[in-house]
Amino acid sequence: MNPAKVARVAAYDLAILEWKKARMLSDMASRSAIGSGGVDTMGSREDWDRWQAAINTEMDLWVDLREAWESLHSEDPRKMNF
Repeated sequence: MNPAKVARVAAYDLAILEWKKARMLSDMASRSAIGSGGVDTMGSREDWDRWQAAINTEMDLWVDLREAWESLHSEDPRKMNF
């Protein structure tokens, strides 16, 4: 196997794992902030701030994931050594 390819696959694997974790935390933060949808069950300002921070983190990790994906596919697939 090509060591550079293995490194890119490992980087992609780590990036997708980190993004999935951030996605889960963002989803949990949204549930805390929104509550059941009623005005009386909405979360506090801190809940909304946590949700915003979680979304920002998720988007940053999405960019990292996209870059890892592009790096993984940066070469001609016919020339890849698996």
